Amino acid sequence: MHAISKRLFIVLMLGFAPWLYGASFDCTKAKSVGEKLICEDSELSQKDEELNFLYNQARAVMASEPEFRQNNIDAWRWREANCFDRSCLFQWYSSRKTYFQNVVRQADSSQNAVDVKKARCIKLGLRPGSKDYLECLR
Repeated sequence: MHAISKRLFIVLMLGFAPWLYGASFDCTKAKSVGEKLICEDSELSQKDEELNFLYNQARAVMASEPEFRQNNIDAWRWREANCFDRSCLFQWYSSRKTYFQNVVRQADSSQNAVDVKKARCIKLGLRPGSKDYLECLR
């Protein structure tokens, strides 16, 4: 009886193995070649999780930007239409990772510029919220 339980466990685990890697989407609903490859490959699945994290960081600073949303739609459509092997998916993930990192970096840089302006205005003795302060920030 114990041997049967072990065999059953192994069979079940092998049957579910593609879905254990942790892609950022529901692998039971994977339809495209790219999605299936991601679900079946632990490295691609990990890349997908990492990219999902970076996407969420970038979205947090760019959610209202239509270009950001459209860029993501276009990139996903391109992947679905063109990536049918592991190599293409790795290149796509690398490209998207760079894009998201740049979005976050630019937002950080913009925030730093605002912080520097605020500090300069306060150093000039302007009260935050005052008309002069707001003019100083421009």
